[in-house]
Order: sequence, then structure tokens, then C-alpha cells
Amino acid sequence: MTGSHIQKGQQGQQGMALAVVLLVMALLTAMVVEFAYSVQTKTDMLNNWYSLQRLSLASNSGASVAAKVISYLRDNDNNVSVELPPYKFFDLPLTVSLSIQDEYARFNVNKLVQQKGTLNKDRYEAFLRMLEHLELEAEVADRIADWIDPDEFARAGDSELNSRNSMLSNIEEVSQIPGIDPDTYAKLKPYITVHGDGEINVNLASVPVLVTIADGVGKDMAELIIESRQKERFGNVSDLNSRVPGIAGLKKQTDIIYMGNMFRVVSTARDTDGLNRIVECVIKIGGKKSSLNKKNAGSGGGNTGVIVYWKES
Repeated sequence: MTGSHIQKGQQGQQGMALAVVLLVMALLTAMVVEFAYSVQTKTDMLNNWYSLQRLSLASNSGASVAAKVISYLRDNDNNVSVELPPYKFFDLPLTVSLSIQDEYARFNVNKLVQQKGTLNKDRYEAFLRMLEHLELEAEVADRIADWIDPDEFARAGDSELNSRNSMLSNIEEVSQIPGIDPDTYAKLKPYITVHGDGEINVNLASVPVLVTIADGVGKDMAELIIESRQKERFGNVSDLNSRVPGIAGLKKQTDIIYMGNMFRVVSTARDTDGLNRIVECVIKIGGKKSSLNKKNAGSGGGNTGVIVYWKES
């Protein structure tokens, strides 16, 4: 074998070795990059988990604070309707905001159907007035009633399709009813509830809810009720009748109370990275009031209440 052949063979082997080395280096580089990415991803996931756990604790604490706020306000004033702006949560890089609303300031759609399963005509007619005020189709009342009642008779097209045939457990369930689109649900949501006994707190209800009190309570009378209670809350039926002309002779289709005892709390914790955790719950505290002693409307007594609904997201 000549020297040139040996040299060419050695060059070929060296070239192959270099190619192998380069391949190994490329594979190692890819593995290192993949490992680094995996570590970074898991670290980010761990950090997110830690942040979400911290936010969860903060939003839960916010709900506990809300219960104390409700109890305090009930001891001093029945108008428990509060929007608290975001506040700093100790020295942590997050804020908590609170919303507290009286569920008795809303119309209870579960009361469209009586316990024995038949339609409650008074509540049905009352709800129709709300729908008219909100410029929604009357068919919405039929669809909700069919979702709840135990029979299979459809009042509106496919309204019995996959119906629950029992009381609604939360407001969000209304959005699942066939024929109720997102826009309709969005209009309804601020004014309806599934909690409580169905009475209306005349000291807090908005116009769309106040028109459900009786046939004859229209927009003008509802606005008069709100204007009058802003000066001084109503204490009893005589007080209401004397200050709102025309309401005394109307047949009530929903019972009236003057202080509720069931409140929807939304506690939102948000950190500086934009992550958030939301607790939405309904808390029952104390008792309802069919009349008030205006000098002392309280019945909170420091009671932290009973949770009747809880959702964390």
C-alpha cells in the first residue's frame, strides 16, 4: 500500500471521527437546551402554583373579612350592599377586592315553581314584568319554569330537553337552559338568585326587581321607592304605604322584607403578574326582617354566618 493511500485512509477516519464528535456535540447541546427548558417550565409551573396558592388563601381571607363586614353593617344599618376597591394584603405583592350584595335584592327564579311542582302563577306573572322591563322575551320564564318543574310538558319548543326537573343549584345553571343565550343570561344575572325564600328587600332592590312586587308597580313607582328610601330606609309596610302613593291598594305577588340575611360575596385576589383567584360564595347571617326598629336594625351580633354556596376559580 502506497503512502498516499494510507494518508487518504487516515484522513477519512479523521473526517468520520470529526463528524461523530460534531453529532455528539449537537445532541448534547439539544439535550442541554431541552433540559434547561424543562427545568424552566417546571420552575415556572411551581412558581405559578405557589402564586395561585397564595392568591387562594388571600381570596378566602377576603371572604372571611366580608362576613365580618356584613355582620357589622347589619348591626348598624340594613343596607348591606358594598363594593370595596382593591386593598393591599399585608406586605404581599397582591391586592384583594370585595363585592357584597344582598340576595334578597334579587328575584328568586326557583320560586317560579311551587314545592309540589306546579307553576306559581303570581311569581310567574311577576317575572314576566321583569323580563318586559329588561326587554327580554316572555319565553325565558317558560324555559326556566320547565327546567325546574318535574313534568315533561314543554311550554316553549325544546324547553324540556335534558331539563333538570328540580330547583336550580346556582345562577350559572340558567345559562345552560336551552334557548337562553349568553346575551339574555348577561342581562338577567344581576337581578336573579336561586337562594333564599323569595321575598324582596324593598330597601335594596333595583327597578327591574321592584316591578315584581305587584301588578301596578311600574318603572315610575319603582323609582319613587328608590328615591324615598335614599332619604330614609323603609321600616315596615305602613311606612312603605304612607310614603309611596298608590302602592297600598296593590295585590302583592312577592312578599316584602326590609332586611335580608343572605349575601353574595365575590372576593378577588390579584398579584402584580396578573394572576388572580376568585372566591364567590353566598353567606347566610342572622335573620330576615319583616319590619325594622330604625334606631337599631342590627341582628349580626358578630355572627360569621353559614356558607350556603361556594365556588373558587
